[in-house]
Amino acid sequence: QLIRAGLSASCGEQDCLPAVPSRNAGS
Repeated sequence: QLIRAGLSASCGEQDCLPAVPSRNAGS
């Protein structure tokens, strides 16, 4: 949960974790 909280804070959304790689691929 700690890791998730850190990523969430960076992205601002819980779905950012799976969205990070997805966005990179889409970009």
